[in-house]
Amino acid sequence: MSKRKDFSKIAVCSLDVLNIKNSFPELKEYERIFVVFKYKDSVVGRSTFKLENGIVDIDDMKEYVEKISYNIWAAMVKNKFSKQTKLPFVSVVVCSHNRAGELKNCLESLANLDYPDKEIIVIDSAPVNNETYDLLTDYPQFIYYKEERIGLDIARNTGLRISKGEFVAFTDDDARVDPSWLKNLAENFSNPATAIVTGITMPYELETEAQVYFELTNGFNRGFLRREFDSSNLSPVAAGNVGAGVNMAIRKSVLSEVGLFDEALDGGMPTCSGGDQEFFYRVLLNGYRIVYEPKALVWHRHRENYQNLKNTIYGYGVGVYAWWTRALFYEREFKMLYFAPLWFANYHLKNLTKAIFSTANKIETELAFLEAIGALTGPFKYFKALRRLKKNVTKKVVQIHSYSPKEILEVE
Repeated sequence: MSKRKDFSKIAVCSLDVLNIKNSFPELKEYERIFVVFKYKDSVVGRSTFKLENGIVDIDDMKEYVEKISYNIWAAMVKNKFSKQTKLPFVSVVVCSHNRAGELKNCLESLANLDYPDKEIIVIDSAPVNNETYDLLTDYPQFIYYKEERIGLDIARNTGLRISKGEFVAFTDDDARVDPSWLKNLAENFSNPATAIVTGITMPYELETEAQVYFELTNGFNRGFLRREFDSSNLSPVAAGNVGAGVNMAIRKSVLSEVGLFDEALDGGMPTCSGGDQEFFYRVLLNGYRIVYEPKALVWHRHRENYQNLKNTIYGYGVGVYAWWTRALFYEREFKMLYFAPLWFANYHLKNLTKAIFSTANKIETELAFLEAIGALTGPFKYFKALRRLKKNVTKKVVQIHSYSPKEILEVE
């Protein structure tokens, strides 16, 4: 991605609304700053401000804080009246594929979790080298598993099968979690009807134009107020609105009814994405509740170059229509026969037309085109993925126990 002349990288920081500051002398090289506002550990807002010699206009900050006063009030009320509950044992699963460099930063953040009773499992998905294995020897408190079959949903299912916790939390290897992340997820499972809790995800950095564009158009933020979703207030086919797989926790007991992740979906398969949304869909379809909790904060490192951004946006188009295809054929969701074409016309064609005939730059036009092409190929990619799964039935997993990082156990 060639930089536009008017592009400048954006600094990222978080501030507590009770301790606002407008001086950032260490950020003098930046012209803008993306501020995530928090009340204690609740995310209540975010905005971008101009930076001049490391200084933000304090009046601009105060004006924004006034705009989010309701979010702050809601966080204050929830904090005041929240009840202390006994926290359950939780398994944390990180699925990684040949990204030991990114994974190290993720593991550092997980090592600092403020949560007493947990296990942390790293699923090494079809590695081409021993870098992840070698990295985990530096973290004897974590558990390493090698999954020989490639696929994000395959790795997720492996994590669900081998985990010991009643609840299983997931994050990605290119993410960093806040210290209170796991606690804020786990506290929301007091209602037995709650099957999933998702959290808020913010950009870890905005150093490139690709990262800024992704955050503006495809960021993971779902708002700043806690929400509860079920089939009475959200159509299951719109399950993508409840959150993302980079920041979620699952009650394992519902798997006997809902099932595992569809291994034909998401990264490593021809479908590219969609595994988390399809799973959310089945949870809602089976009458369970999904809670979105903005106190559970994860920082995600967006794709930093244009080629990776193109692959991601294309993959989003593929994944959505792939899991909608599954819903049509497996769950007999016949409304997809009109909903999917309607969405393509109202969203993809509209975005593409707008990009072509407006003042949008070439980047926006190309990305809109790629997402539309991905949507058209999604159904075919799903069946291609199913055929690939039938050819790959190996289920061998390798474990390195947390108490002995050099010991290897074969699990058939």
